[in-house]
Amino acid sequence: MRVSRLFAVAAVFGALVSVPGTAQAARSAFGYVDCGVAADPFQLDSLTVTPDPPVPGQRLTVDVGFRVTERIEVGASAAVTAKVGLVTLLRKVFDIDEELKEAGGDLRLPLEPGSYRFRHDVDLPREIPATKFAIVVRGSTADDDELLCLDLWADFSPGR
Repeated sequence: MRVSRLFAVAAVFGALVSVPGTAQAARSAFGYVDCGVAADPFQLDSLTVTPDPPVPGQRLTVDVGFRVTERIEVGASAAVTAKVGLVTLLRKVFDIDEELKEAGGDLRLPLEPGSYRFRHDVDLPREIPATKFAIVVRGSTADDDELLCLDLWADFSPGR
């Protein structure tokens, strides 16, 4: 699985590390900001990666805890943009149900209100460039209402 797809899957399902504060966040090798609002149907409770920070060429386990506050129907999607600095590497809309199917496990749309956990293992390629990646994820319901908002980063720079 390509790195961009990993981040997309992780972000869609709440899958990446809680940020204790902005000063700490700026120095972290990996993290996220949940930019969603309380009215969003998808509420992220936790997002962790192991190892932390991720290491090129190693297996990465993404573990996400989230709540669904209203039914999420088939047709929900996540628009993902991955960047290095001002350069856009990926801009794609992912079908959440298709991504869940490909990831395996028991989660499928529709999702009823309740608490969920998503765990997924991915082998990271050794060829990940030694730089900082920024990933913007904006989710939409099947009716094009806001579903989720996440901003993520992973810094593979030497010496971070």
